[in-house]
Amino acid sequence: MTYHHNSGASSNLKLRVLSAAIAMAYLSPALAQTAAPQAPAETDESGAGAQQLETVVVTGTRTERRLQEVPGSISVVGEKQLERSQPQYLGDELATVPGLFLNREEQGSYNTIIIRGVPTRHHNDTFLLLLDGIPRMSANEEVDTDFLPVEVVRRVEVVKGPMSALYGRGGVAGTLSYFTLDPFAAGNSVGLKVGSFGTVKPFARFSHRLSDNAAVLVAASHEKSDGWADDAARKSSSLFVKGSWLMGPESSLDVALLHHRNRQGLSSYVPLAADGSVIELPRGRRANNNIDDAHADRQTDTVYAIWNQRLTADWKLKLSASIGNRDGTYKGGFWGSYDATAQTISWLGYEGITDARTGYLDAQFTGQIGAHRIVAGVSHEQTRAKPIENWTGAPFTFYEQLVDVTTGNVIDPASFVTDQRLRASSRARVSSLYLQDEIDLAAQWRLTVGLRHDRFSREVNYAQGQETIFGDPAGTIPAEQADGDGSRTSPKLGLTWNLAPTTSLYASYGEGYSPALGPIWAFAGRPRTLRPEIARGYEVGVKGSALDGMLGYAVALYRLDRKDLAEWVSNGNGTFSYINIGKQRSQGLEVETSWKLDALLRGMSAYANYAYVDAKWIDKNIVDSFSGTPYNFSGNKVPGAPPHQLALGAAYEPGTGLGFYGGLQIVGSYFIDQPNTAKGKGYTTLDAGITYRPEALPGLLVRLHVKNLTDKTYYNYFGGNDGPLYAAPAAPRDVSLTLSYRF
Repeated sequence: MTYHHNSGASSNLKLRVLSAAIAMAYLSPALAQTAAPQAPAETDESGAGAQQLETVVVTGTRTERRLQEVPGSISVVGEKQLERSQPQYLGDELATVPGLFLNREEQGSYNTIIIRGVPTRHHNDTFLLLLDGIPRMSANEEVDTDFLPVEVVRRVEVVKGPMSALYGRGGVAGTLSYFTLDPFAAGNSVGLKVGSFGTVKPFARFSHRLSDNAAVLVAASHEKSDGWADDAARKSSSLFVKGSWLMGPESSLDVALLHHRNRQGLSSYVPLAADGSVIELPRGRRANNNIDDAHADRQTDTVYAIWNQRLTADWKLKLSASIGNRDGTYKGGFWGSYDATAQTISWLGYEGITDARTGYLDAQFTGQIGAHRIVAGVSHEQTRAKPIENWTGAPFTFYEQLVDVTTGNVIDPASFVTDQRLRASSRARVSSLYLQDEIDLAAQWRLTVGLRHDRFSREVNYAQGQETIFGDPAGTIPAEQADGDGSRTSPKLGLTWNLAPTTSLYASYGEGYSPALGPIWAFAGRPRTLRPEIARGYEVGVKGSALDGMLGYAVALYRLDRKDLAEWVSNGNGTFSYINIGKQRSQGLEVETSWKLDALLRGMSAYANYAYVDAKWIDKNIVDSFSGTPYNFSGNKVPGAPPHQLALGAAYEPGTGLGFYGGLQIVGSYFIDQPNTAKGKGYTTLDAGITYRPEALPGLLVRLHVKNLTDKTYYNYFGGNDGPLYAAPAAPRDVSLTLSYRF
């Protein structure tokens, strides 16, 4: 881990424009002069077969389009699918989406989401997350997934591939877009969930029409659980209030308030041997060998508003605004090593305190000019943060804390010192212009071109820090100031061919970028000459339906090239530099199918999804930023990216009476570490459930749900530059019973 260094000189990046692509779009002689047809009314978002392709989506183009019409790979998780998956934390519901892999830590409260094998640098920094179309921002350029109660989500749209041409910074591997319930249609419900490990969760939502043109929704939940591992208790509460007003035939306003608080006790990892096998500890995989009082306590409060106004018959305006804050404390150990002889695990004792404030504004114009559907807009976002980092541990060993794995006790805590190594104040800003044109070239062809220009900056003031671990009680880390800025223009190009009413082919190209600002603690070491990290995505695919609408399918072939990755390199004189040299490539195949089997049994549906990814480093010749050790991993596979994943499932939902559902997830083995010396074991898990809705009281639903039905023992694996490190044990069988009543 590297702390404060002086920044280098700055340089601005040159604007790049796809003039050739835009000229081709506007000069095409085949342009039709009639307005594009309106998107059909939205169908059941959990539909199967051909019905799934009729779902209206907005994330892929910022306009309403049927799923089949969008030139890109999009998966939709509807409300029924959300209910079947019974997610505990945001991200759990995405486990069956082809091309996504979830690495769960902190008992699931810290999901790391890998899209198309693109690795994260620190945590979830390769994709965007939107809430009702508004980007979620954080001080460290990463996405946190523990801010939203799943009960208020009605649909998730997962767009795979670079998306910076529409949504800006961070859109490297994809975009996750969450849409909340509609106050006019949500209805009322109350319920209680009880389950394994002392889990109790009451929840309720109430919607009320204030008039024909106004409605309000209030949803709340509270959950307590002892957790399946020692010292892994969980307590969370949430409140969501949303109001919708139809301010006339040409105008509407949505205003929402979100509060979410979660405290999760943190149990520990288990060590790995050099071959990647799990080392069994004396007290088992459920025992806690972390530092004392390890926990994550996070609170998020957000208020946002969305105003839609029709300006003319062909043009409308959408204004979006959001303010929020995120406060939290993370206390836990960073993994050090395992000593089999001494029977100890070493941790680096750490406590991070977050105090972040965010603001966002966006004005989007959408209109029709002949065969052109135009989207144009401006946006501005700002994040202020005051992070604090306290380190506690033994002197002379960089805050090491040793835990005796035979007892779980920390050894000699009286000898520890505590230093506040970081106390900073930061401000980051991004200002953007974007433009997109969807052009109906002919009855069966549509061309989409887009361009977005972002300008970003960050300033950080570091207060004087303490460093007493080397025996100097007055040791200090000097105060300093760091700043950096840059810009990036991101293009997109897509072509859709409606081969038949039930089949479409597409090809697309898009770019994504990361500003490479990174976490605040490391920002002072970022040279001002550092360029953004760039991703270029190429994709072809087919979407359609067959067998008289029973089968809906989507197949995508893609390649994603990343370049200018920021890496530490040696200067040859004992010093190091942070420069743009890294390259990485992911390429693969995704197949998604859904089956509507009413002809066999009314209410029956199924799915089968498969993903293959080949993710490798093209250029990764680096030095370790802490030890200075050189490494060359060029040509190696990216760790933590399973090449093969398969998801199979079926559901029978007759409306009333007994129903059932089940899903099988198969994850292949994958490399754990950068040198590719060991692989983590793949696994197969089965989730299943039974529902009962009495015909005499159809508002009542009884759900018995079992996660990991076969009680499979499996792990999420992690490694480093020198080999395997540790594994996070996955949860055992978890049984829950939920009673809910809608009225």
